[in-house]
Amino acid sequence: MFCLSLISEVKMRQNMTQVLDTFWTSMDTKWTTDSLWESVMWYE
Repeated sequence: MFCLSLISEVKMRQNMTQVLDTFWTSMDTKWTTDSLWESVMWYE
């Protein structure tokens, strides 16, 4: 029983890490896109 809860705990943490990772990557991408867009507008 304890072993099972430990495994689910680890899985949950992996999921959280993955979700956060995806979140930060998308934020990063959005920010990069925004700054690229701004620099394009700036040069126009």
